[in-house]
Amino acid sequence: CNKNSIPTGKRMPPNNELSSIIFDLPGLEVDMCHNTDVEQQNTGKADTEAKGTEEHLLSSPVSVTDCLVDLPNSAIGAVASDSFGIASPYTDGSFEVQRSARRRRIKRGCLASNSGEYRTYHVAYRIFRPELLSRDDQHPLVVVHGGPSMPSSYLYPLVDQVRDRSVIFYDQLGCGRSDAPNDLNLYSIENSVDDLEVLLRSLRIRRFHLHGHSFGGILAYEYLKRAAERSHHEKCAADDTIEHTCASFIISNASTSFELSNMESNDILQDIRRDLATQDTSVINEAFWKQNQCRLEETPILLQNAIDNAGVQWHESPQLATYAAKSTSRWAEPLPPTLIIRGTHDFVTRKCTDGWARLFKHNKVYEKEVDGSHYLHLEQPKQYGELFSSFLREQD
Repeated sequence: CNKNSIPTGKRMPPNNELSSIIFDLPGLEVDMCHNTDVEQQNTGKADTEAKGTEEHLLSSPVSVTDCLVDLPNSAIGAVASDSFGIASPYTDGSFEVQRSARRRRIKRGCLASNSGEYRTYHVAYRIFRPELLSRDDQHPLVVVHGGPSMPSSYLYPLVDQVRDRSVIFYDQLGCGRSDAPNDLNLYSIENSVDDLEVLLRSLRIRRFHLHGHSFGGILAYEYLKRAAERSHHEKCAADDTIEHTCASFIISNASTSFELSNMESNDILQDIRRDLATQDTSVINEAFWKQNQCRLEETPILLQNAIDNAGVQWHESPQLATYAAKSTSRWAEPLPPTLIIRGTHDFVTRKCTDGWARLFKHNKVYEKEVDGSHYLHLEQPKQYGELFSSFLREQD
């Protein structure tokens, strides 16, 4: 943990995970983003360019396709300098995704750029314990981080909580070690689900477990929903060699609705303001953080680092503000067994998570509460790790 508290000069956003929430409190102005004054990175990051020879690619411990590109300085068997002390072997890489910005309506007489042109970007991943990736008895865990725009590194402690399998992290486009184009039209839930599919296809993962934290839980659910709706014929058309199967789903600290989470968070902020008898935004923000986001006395350095280095801020997308999870159609295949985890003090309250179980339409949904708030894997690592690692073993 960081022995220094959050710098007083930086305001901790009251809700940095479901950050599309807009708080409508009279007299209360809340900073919703960290480092909004920092200029966003442009489309290409030099460290994600395609490098290395064919020999270097063939040395990779995973099966790679032509779309995989090794990142420089990847070193299997070493402890990553930026993995915050997670003492497990890892390998780094990236895969290519394509985007075409939506054409905007323009006034007559104005010139429009060719926004329909597809461009290629690199999305970075990190695999801990890659030597276990192909095991049939202990399927890998694929982790989808929150935000949007929070780098995946704040979830690295999951590696030490699940020691019997490979754990795969990736930085969604716009943050972390992935490319970060500025065009906000390139970002959407649908595009992010596309990227997750490309990751699974690129690594040729047949069977896996899926873990989604906060906003990552929404992306993971939308991926599973899409897969369930897809017919066998469509699956074969999308990938004629491998069918990807999710053995189980862990959804942690995620709301079924942004609007509902907005309302609940507003109520919490009102209570804090009333209890503290203050209009000081910084005081209210700090109280919200310590009460409903991370209840540790000191903010772990890897969490603070992820907040300080948040990527492209697309949380104001209307699509996010109006999102509400919906169930699959009557013709869809069953969704996998699911573990829903919530913190007792989380701003993602019971009202925000109650709807998940009804969406799965089967009795293999298990709901657990852990004493803590939004970052349970940091606040209660032992209890959280035992809870979901045992669930994984039961579903292997």
